[in-house]
Amino acid sequence: YFPANSMPSGINAIVAICSYSGYNQEDSIIMNQSAIDRGLFSSTFYKTYKVEEKKIQSSGDEERFQKPDPAITKGMRPGSYKKIGKDGFVPVNTFVSKGNIIAGKVIPIKNRKDNKYIYKDNSTSIRGNEYGFIDENFQSISSNGHKFCKIKIRSTRTPQIGDKFSSRHGQKGTIGMVIKQENMPFTKDGITPD
Repeated sequence: YFPANSMPSGINAIVAICSYSGYNQEDSIIMNQSAIDRGLFSSTFYKTYKVEEKKIQSSGDEERFQKPDPAITKGMRPGSYKKIGKDGFVPVNTFVSKGNIIAGKVIPIKNRKDNKYIYKDNSTSIRGNEYGFIDENFQSISSNGHKFCKIKIRSTRTPQIGDKFSSRHGQKGTIGMVIKQENMPFTKDGITPD
C-alpha cells in the first residue's frame, strides 16, 4: 500500500498556479533555477551500443577486438583512439564524447606478397550528438560462437527549456523559461515555487 503522497517514480514539487511574465501560457511551465541546481528533476540517461566480432565469409578470418595499430591498419576512422585500451575497449568511468572511438575492432587481411596479415579498421565511435561516461563493458559469446560486447554509456540530464513534464494526472507542459529564485513569485511566508 502506498499513501497518496508517496511518489515511487517522481517528485512532489511546490507548484504555484498563476500567470507570471507570459512564459507560462499555453501549457508552458516556469522553472526555478535554484531548484534545478539543487537536483530537481535530474535524471540519468543510459544508451547501449552492441558490437560483435563477425566471421568474414570470403576468407574465413574473424574480426578481432583490439586497439588498431596505425602502422599495419588501413582505413582508420576519423576519431580519437586515445581512450581505448589494448583490449579495444574504453575503461569504465571514462568520459567519451563526439569523435571518440568506444570499441576498437579490426578485420585481418592476408597480404599476398609476404603472406603476413595487415588489418582493416572496423571500430565503433560514439554518435555525434551523444556523450557520457562508460558505465559498463559487458562481454560474452553469442549463440553463433562469436564474441560480442555491450557498451553502456551514462549521462546526467538536467531540465532545460523545451523539456516536457507531466503531473500525475497526465497534464503535460513544456518548460517555457527558467528563472532565478529571487525573481520568482513568493508567498507571505517567503516560500517560492519549484
